[in-house]
Amino acid sequence: MDQAITRRRALGYGGAGVAAALLGSAAWAPPAEAAGTYRSGWGNAVFEDDFSGSSLSSSRWNVRDRTYLSHDWSTISAANVAVSAGALKLTARKLASPVTTSDGRRREWSGAEVNTLGKFSLEHGRWEVRAKMPAAPNRSVGLWAAVWLRPDDGSVPGEVDIVETYGSKSSQAKTKFDPTSRAETTVHFNQRRTGSLHGWSPGGTDIYSRWNTWAVEKTPAGVRGFFNGEKILDVPSGTAAYRAAFPAGKKLNLRISFQVGNSYWGRPTAATASGQSMELDYVRVWKHQG
Repeated sequence: MDQAITRRRALGYGGAGVAAALLGSAAWAPPAEAAGTYRSGWGNAVFEDDFSGSSLSSSRWNVRDRTYLSHDWSTISAANVAVSAGALKLTARKLASPVTTSDGRRREWSGAEVNTLGKFSLEHGRWEVRAKMPAAPNRSVGLWAAVWLRPDDGSVPGEVDIVETYGSKSSQAKTKFDPTSRAETTVHFNQRRTGSLHGWSPGGTDIYSRWNTWAVEKTPAGVRGFFNGEKILDVPSGTAAYRAAFPAGKKLNLRISFQVGNSYWGRPTAATASGQSMELDYVRVWKHQG
């Protein structure tokens, strides 16, 4: 997700207490069931959540609340995070009363974010999610959902987006490309709209009402992205840009976010349906065995 360093500052809607909560230092221990999740060539999972309970595990996840981001048009609310029917659900809702935040932006929607910052991070591994994305045609303009990785050291510019969607085609978009029912996997070398390499899921794929699987493998050789087992992105590590973005020894934490409005892909319209969710059936992470 572009501009993440700038965009993901918690700009004070909830104050210093929120920032402290987001940076909790409790160590995460793999659940017993993770030991049984073996993947050939990768071994046992080192982090896993199948969302089988009725609430999100506080030992694994931080839930952001009463904050906002600088590059969208929504606030962040913990009330939009739920676990039910074996899935994690992040929902975007239109607010009954718009909120004007301290940056002067009028925000008419609320979204959500959960992350593993301070609880689990990894330098090299395979991250895999099975998900439904909020990208239904003609009713999802401006809905911006993603599962992504950022280095724990916020000064490092690199980012890996496992899956990111932008909703239905918007007349406000600064591109003729139609992202409807498409999902993007990206490696960002910086936090601007330059220096990024992208891969897209095939057009015409139902990513909003059927489960699909996205994965990235980050190894010393580089980053590869997969959609339903098919490779859609291959970024080698041998360039100066890659080494600057992902210095040796820097671990990445996992973030799941549902934002509303994007200056590049467009903002919601009257046709955008409130109450749509990004759903995750599972998250699994394996450590690189090299």
